[in-house]
Amino acid sequence: MNKHYFIAIKIPKELASAIIQERDKTNLHRTHKILPVAEDLHITLYYLGHVADGILQQIIHSLNRLEWESFELKTSGVAHFGNEATPRVVYT
Repeated sequence: MNKHYFIAIKIPKELASAIIQERDKTNLHRTHKILPVAEDLHITLYYLGHVADGILQQIIHSLNRLEWESFELKTSGVAHFGNEATPRVVYT
């Protein structure tokens, strides 16, 4: 089975902890065996899918050369995709 990759930005620790606190007020702990920890929360920028190793290394090298400026992002509410009872991805 091929690995699938995506480009993402890590969420600052304080914000990720706040999201986890809100998530823990939901019933996701009853419908999912494993829930991500705060350190794993991220903003997905682009889904790459399967990428050959040589190309993946080129992408990583290029991304490491980028210089990012901070930005503000506002979200509203929580949504999901996947099965209604056991959504695969929950996002804000």
